[in-house]
Amino acid sequence: MSEAARAARRRLLLLLAGLAARPLCAQPQSPSEQRLQQLMQARSATLDASARRERLDLLAQGEALLAAGDLDAAQAAFDRAALMLHAADTEIALVRCYMQRGEYQRAISFGAHAAGAHREVSAAAVLYAWLLQRGGQGAFAARLLDEALQLRPDDFPLAEARAALDRSALQESWLAGPLPVRLGPLALGDRTVPATARVAGSATLAGPSGQVLAPLTAVQDAAGLWLRDGLGRTTAARVQQRWPDLGLALLQGLSWAGAAAPVWVARDGFPGSPAHALEHPAAASAAPGWPQLTLGFLGGLRTDETRSLGIDLPNGPHGGPVIDGQGRLLGVAIAHGDGSTGLVPASRLRSRLDLALPPTASTPSRLALAAVYEQALPLTLQVLVA
Repeated sequence: MSEAARAARRRLLLLLAGLAARPLCAQPQSPSEQRLQQLMQARSATLDASARRERLDLLAQGEALLAAGDLDAAQAAFDRAALMLHAADTEIALVRCYMQRGEYQRAISFGAHAAGAHREVSAAAVLYAWLLQRGGQGAFAARLLDEALQLRPDDFPLAEARAALDRSALQESWLAGPLPVRLGPLALGDRTVPATARVAGSATLAGPSGQVLAPLTAVQDAAGLWLRDGLGRTTAARVQQRWPDLGLALLQGLSWAGAAAPVWVARDGFPGSPAHALEHPAAASAAPGWPQLTLGFLGGLRTDETRSLGIDLPNGPHGGPVIDGQGRLLGVAIAHGDGSTGLVPASRLRSRLDLALPPTASTPSRLALAAVYEQALPLTLQVLVA
């Protein structure tokens, strides 16, 4: 294949990956945007040593503010650095900042730009591919990394990221950073999680007062218990009730009073209805991570009044939310004793939680896949135990 053909194929793959994230994918630059980029590149070529130090200081300041949870100030620092130099490190920092804010659609759009504009920087491609994969677009992510590896077959970060897509898991050092790029949120909030803690499974934020549903097997022997959402926000938790017939426990996040609650479906979904399952894989450490979205279908009713779930999830206790195409909560994924994956439907959970039936006056519009993922980020929790 000629170099021109390879370049054309790369552009096509980037376009396809962007189309999958519509409507907020990166759009072709307008003439004014192209002119602005040319001006920024010309300006960057004339930066003196003092200005370059100032830019690096802004990046360091932004990282410190991000770690402290001051997201507005962090973004402002990164934005100032971006005005000084069109560079991959600044754009990667902005993508991570958007994710820390829960703005997946914005992050995936800007990540597409960063990966396309800085093809020589492995970290930009790795971050964009991992965001695509986490959001249910693993096929596009794999193609993008395959193209990058054709150009740089000895690039270790690209090769490791490509292998990680196949196993849907990263080396834990990658989750914590710094090489080649942090592929997960920073931990915010409760700082009492011990170094010996681990991710025991997933949980679902279910109510407006920090009520959380988690697999009973994930919490039953825990001496210490914490919850962390897809934005890195962490809280200590306690078990309020145990429901052995459902295989679930009701937890209370101690510092999440007033948390945004999910929108529940008014009626349980029909067998064969499309569904999105989200979960955090169990891990030997408590490193923060972004949840994995997997597409599939609802199955039929079982004799125990749960449903089968036609979604291929890895082995584990599950516990994450299952969401429809309008972003509404269909129920919570569970592991059946026979090894199959099931769903505790919304009707049974609302009854246990004593939640009012949601209004049915109008049917919300179907969401883009990226919007479904963004809406689920604060609802999909890691269960941390020690």
